Amino acid sequence: MTRLRIRTYLALWLAIGGFGAAQTASAASFSYPVNDCVDVKQTQVGTYCMKVLKAWATFDGNGDTAKRDTAIQAAAATLAFKWSAAETKASKKGANCTETTLSVTDAQGLTRRLCSPRPPTTATTSAAARGTRCGARTRFTATGRAVCRRSSTG
Repeated sequence: MTRLRIRTYLALWLAIGGFGAAQTASAASFSYPVNDCVDVKQTQVGTYCMKVLKAWATFDGNGDTAKRDTAIQAAAATLAFKWSAAETKASKKGANCTETTLSVTDAQGLTRRLCSPRPPTTATTSAAARGTRCGARTRFTATGRAVCRRSSTG
């Protein structure tokens, strides 16, 4: 083959390939508004869970319940704001996203219960009050009393 033919075929192949890629990209960029809304909500719930776990981890280190509760409340406010923004964006596109998921308060409550390493109980409060800061070495007796293990193996 001559160089002219090779260049012609190469140019034709690249043009067809580029057109096909452009068609694929435009088809992939379409999504339903409800799906986008649910995606944002699920992402935000995951972020909220991560922030709740981080607040609890910080609490295990310093025992400061006020900082823990403030961090969890700030995460809840962010979740509520972004949840509402996702629903507003979907409604502007003519979709109702509120019927596909829980309400934001129900989602916050469920997520907080699932993402908290332990519920706020008297055992947690008494451990913090006693100054027990043994983190992962903390175990709870059958009566709910927090006990700091002497070694990390037992």
